[in-house]
Amino acid sequence: MLGTTCVVTGTVGAGLLASGVGFMAGLVLETITGGAGLLDTAGVVVSRRCSAKAAKHKAVCVLASAKLNTVHSHISKAL
Repeated sequence: MLGTTCVVTGTVGAGLLASGVGFMAGLVLETITGGAGLLDTAGVVVSRRCSAKAAKHKAVCVLASAKLNTVHSHISKAL
């Protein structure tokens, strides 16, 4: 969604800058476009990083649970 917004505001801003009529409005839209593009990119990077960490955490949790179940079964057999 944010990527689409960047394209639209960038296009409108470029049109205003090229026409010379709305120079300040075009400049503002181009600034907003740049900021939104950076936010979009940062959001994608953070999302991928968090997803990778969550997957890694899930794998560690499954291994720890299996290890605890193994230890518990050995203790039960010993008693």
